[in-house]
Amino acid sequence: MRLRTGNRRRARCSAALVACAALAACTDRVGDRFSAQSVVSTERFGDDDRLRAVASPGVVAVVDDTRVDIRLSAPFGSASLDNGSTSEASVTFAVSNVRPDWTWRATASALPDDARRDPLCSDADYAQRATVQLAEPSPTTTGTTRVELELVAPPCARIVVVAEPPRDSAELTFVVLPPLSGDTVALVRALDAAVAHGAAFVHASGDSRLRPDDAPFSYLDAAAAARSLPVVIGLAPPDVERSGAALLEYTGPTTWRGALGRVPYLVIDTASRRLSDGQVSWLRAIPTNQVHGVALTATSPVSFGTTVGLRSQLQGLELVAALADRGFSDVIVGGAARPDVRTFGATRVIDLGRASSTARVAVVTVLNPWPDVDPCSSATDCDAGSCVEGLCRVRCETDSACAPGVCAPGGVCAPACDAATDCGGSDCTGGACAVEPRVTVTTVEF
Repeated sequence: MRLRTGNRRRARCSAALVACAALAACTDRVGDRFSAQSVVSTERFGDDDRLRAVASPGVVAVVDDTRVDIRLSAPFGSASLDNGSTSEASVTFAVSNVRPDWTWRATASALPDDARRDPLCSDADYAQRATVQLAEPSPTTTGTTRVELELVAPPCARIVVVAEPPRDSAELTFVVLPPLSGDTVALVRALDAAVAHGAAFVHASGDSRLRPDDAPFSYLDAAAAARSLPVVIGLAPPDVERSGAALLEYTGPTTWRGALGRVPYLVIDTASRRLSDGQVSWLRAIPTNQVHGVALTATSPVSFGTTVGLRSQLQGLELVAALADRGFSDVIVGGAARPDVRTFGATRVIDLGRASSTARVAVVTVLNPWPDVDPCSSATDCDAGSCVEGLCRVRCETDSACAPGVCAPGGVCAPACDAATDCGGSDCTGGACAVEPRVTVTTVEF
């Protein structure tokens, strides 16, 4: 077994992160952080580098040819194993920053041509079903936010494992923390508030390095793990003033998109108070969401009250418009002298302030996160019926077309109801259950 030290990974990351003579000169370059994301999220290993581990999003560190440590940056993120050889590969993914009660879904497919390291892989179709076992959580310093996945990758195949909340959940809640500015007492209060609200995870909106003498964010991670809370770490201007690019090796990607059930979830690194060209291109490529989503940024797109926005007000307004066009109706930020909320067109910007006597946390709840219908982009995605607002629905004119359901306003079939309790977490309107997920955002003192 060939062991890997951390030296190779550090050298590889440093080469990508340092785009100038010294790292200190690059600390406030959002473009460097964005372009370096894939470096910390991917690593090759095994004989002739025929295996590849990828976290989406997250940080990958190969321990040896049979074990990989992965810290997922996002709730319900994914990890993949590419086996570019004609022999079966068994690898343990030790995944941290997750909850043990989350479920894991695995899929396998043939490798794309550019990932096949063995020429023989192109001679056969090796798409087979992957085998995945979820081991008991390991007793580590990350508390109960760590699991181990035993993966057996067929030859010339890709295994993708995805973390999911329980599918029978009627609602899914997470809590956004304001910038903590070194206040460990505020952190404890905020995390306890998250537990009280039944949060599945917390999002730290930035300035969360509470103990400068410790490893980056280790105090935050340990405090959250003690409460079985995975944590999404955002960067704020004070972070990038110190060593923003280097922090990627701990936080993983700081600009990414994911999903909370069927609800889109977007994180944009605006800690440098501007967007890089790469981020702008990435944002433009995001399709329009029919279901309203939630976006989180370090800095507000635009300035208002005591809230400081991007350096370019024009770029900030363009960001607001781009988010609105893609269905992101709420943007949550932190850092103002006091909490504030403003609405710009179809987008509401919520500033939590920063840790103080007036600070607030945002409680975000997704109702009906797993609607009992399939998502779609066109009617061809639906076995029967039509694609209506991103979901496969059956068109109707009368209740008889929907038995045992009813024909809801808008001419689509829906489950019948007398009250919201009949709808498993969604609303009951006009005797019909709402099928699409619904997001609520409230701010509370802690």
